[in-house]
Amino acid sequence: MPALSIDRNQQAIEEKATLDGIFLMVSNHKKQAWPASRLLALYKRQYKVERGFSVLKGPLAVSPMLLEKPERICSMMFIMTLTLQLYTLIQRQAALELSQRGSPLEGLMPNKIKTWRPQTDKLLAAFDNINLVEIVDGETSSSHMASLSSLQLEVLQLLGVPVGKYSLNAFTQKSGET
Repeated sequence: MPALSIDRNQQAIEEKATLDGIFLMVSNHKKQAWPASRLLALYKRQYKVERGFSVLKGPLAVSPMLLEKPERICSMMFIMTLTLQLYTLIQRQAALELSQRGSPLEGLMPNKIKTWRPQTDKLLAAFDNINLVEIVDGETSSSHMASLSSLQLEVLQLLGVPVGKYSLNAFTQKSGET
């Protein structure tokens, strides 16, 4: 049976060790206005921007589109920025409310995992089963909607959305009614 042997190249190990703990940062800003500590702090916050892009590509499912005109591009960027802000505010509001009440949200995550910081896509997915069915029979029609679950009621409460906004009356009002 062949034997396994390990040889260490001590010179290569020492050369690599001289670079341990060194972080290369390059900037075109003046060193006085942007010292290394400020650049590093800014770099460490980069994940927040990257998370925003992942939300746009993931839960918000922005697909490639051809807009051609600069004003259309600006309009789409404005809409996506507002959407991302709303997405973030929903998440923030839920976490803040859970923190203030001192108890986590149950029933949103799989395996009954409790969460203090629910993700917006999970909060919105809790409402995927909301269906409004309108049955039209000649001149008459009737509307039906399933009642909200206890989780859905709790999410609405966390976000400060009046439950009446998810009532049958709210969905069946004709335009011009209040």
